[in-house]
Amino acid sequence: METTETMVIEGGYHQLSGEEIKEKIVGKTIRGAYLSYIFVIFFAEDGTMEGKNNVGAHDFGKWSVDVKDKSLTG
Repeated sequence: METTETMVIEGGYHQLSGEEIKEKIVGKTIRGAYLSYIFVIFFAEDGTMEGKNNVGAHDFGKWSVDVKDKSLTG
């Protein structure tokens, strides 16, 4: 079963504000997994990000936080 945002909120979990999201990611490196890839992404204060994965790919991009929707896009 897929977990939705509504289910998480109804379960009593706090939804982060846009500013709280920024506080948690800016200047930090986040590790994750996607399919068979393990990756790390660094979120810079200027809205750029840099990532590397376990097969050697090195990517660059931009991130932003929509304060109204309380969401991260990258």
